[in-house]
Amino acid sequence: MTIEIIHRFSVHDAEHGVKKLFGKSADLIDDKKSQAQFADYVMQNFSMIKNVETALVLTSVGFEVDGRYLWVYQETALQSDISELSITHNALRDIWHDQVNLLNVERDKKVRSLIFRGSLDPQTIQFNDL
Repeated sequence: MTIEIIHRFSVHDAEHGVKKLFGKSADLIDDKKSQAQFADYVMQNFSMIKNVETALVLTSVGFEVDGRYLWVYQETALQSDISELSITHNALRDIWHDQVNLLNVERDKKVRSLIFRGSLDPQTIQFNDL
């Protein structure tokens, strides 16, 4: 079993971010190289640490542009000993300080949300709370 991580970005926002990050010639809509660069950037700006001590190894599953959204997919092995996750989600927040990233975590059909704004510090979810 795995933990699936699905990032969704508005193409409009991501396109502006790509141009700031990789130059004005970057083209998120039609250029797979620009899409791959943005997906790599997202993965470098997202992390999960279990139980305050061990970083989870996140594997890229792919990316796609679908209509108004760019999707970036990651996964990691599900580990039964996870009691909490410390999550950092700073994609686009490092270039726009007012960028807000919403993260939903679902476990046992219960959903909990984290809102990343302002501080670039990680946030923690306790699984006994879910």
